[in-house]
Amino acid sequence: MVGRARLNGWLAAGALALGGCEHPVETFKPEGSAEVAFAATEQRQTLRASLANVVTVTLPPAAPATVWQIALHDTRFLKLHADLQPGRAPGGGTVVSFVALTQGTTRLRFVLVPARAEAAAPLDHRELVVTIE
Repeated sequence: MVGRARLNGWLAAGALALGGCEHPVETFKPEGSAEVAFAATEQRQTLRASLANVVTVTLPPAAPATVWQIALHDTRFLKLHADLQPGRAPGGGTVVSFVALTQGTTRLRFVLVPARAEAAAPLDHRELVVTIE
């Protein structure tokens, strides 16, 4: 019995100690912007952005019954700010935006797939290399 009471005491003390070890989450408001638009024939682009910039990517218009998807996104560098949305202008491409979180270089990869297929081979792709300074 004494062993169990002692164990419960240690567990309670450990829980209190760990609760006090939380690090505050660093938050910041997006500042500035960096934008890139892919032409229909461009497969790869590079972009320089500053820390806390909103990085906006415009993809070419999707053909009927197809959609753009994010295939590669490293959340250590870029946080999704606004998910993939059709462009506002008629015939405009799909737009997505991220917030630059950490300095370094990362890649974004987008694939064009049939809208209703669960697991289909990409019909097209785009790659963006983002350097955050």
